[in-house]
Amino acid sequence: MTASKVLVILPAYREEQNLPGVLRELEASRFPCDVLVVDDGSPDRSAQVAREHGAAVVSHETNRGYGAALVTGYRYALTGEHDVIVQLDADGQHDPAQIQDLVEGLVRESADVAFGSRMLPGGGHSASLPRLAGIHVFAWLGRLLTGRPMTDPTSGFAAMNRRAAAFLVDNTPHDFPDLNVLVALDRAGLRVVEVPVTMRCRRSGQSQLRGVRPLIYGPKMVLYLAQVYRSPRGHGRPGA
Repeated sequence: MTASKVLVILPAYREEQNLPGVLRELEASRFPCDVLVVDDGSPDRSAQVAREHGAAVVSHETNRGYGAALVTGYRYALTGEHDVIVQLDADGQHDPAQIQDLVEGLVRESADVAFGSRMLPGGGHSASLPRLAGIHVFAWLGRLLTGRPMTDPTSGFAAMNRRAAAFLVDNTPHDFPDLNVLVALDRAGLRVVEVPVTMRCRRSGQSQLRGVRPLIYGPKMVLYLAQVYRSPRGHGRPGA
């Protein structure tokens, strides 16, 4: 792997309990990187806990959404000298020890984005049957829309170069950045690959995709995909 300056972005909302373990694991991995926690208007001590563990912190005054937190992280990376940006969930589902696999896959495949996939040989997961069904349906739809291999469009664990981060600043919806973003990247001519990873259960707390939000997710994703697919090649717009 060529030498790169890496920024790891952790979007966090109500992750006071999970952040210490994730940040300790990240430190234990000994992967050379800077760490940014984007506190998305958390009412708990997420921001304070992140600072206590040595992470840089940017805070939103209000809860703006997971995608909005990612965009804040991309902008932060682009103002500095980071040439690789990694997005890592703050709830413990992603294993920080596998960041190196993603970055190496990004470089090895000369890709713009390397997404972690729990569905590839060598990957693993603890997802429920309904979640697995959703993954398979959206993966099938992704393959249909892009004509490219796709197995895990809801992963969220990814490494990217500055070119991809610059595109995603303007093409990431603030609420549900999943398959819509992958299709937008493909239509913009950016190269996306998958790397096998292991996904774990959230350590504590509740997912933001709960309550009525799963009922909103499906129809809104279809709307976003329609918007992306109507855009000409070379453009994105997966929703805002």
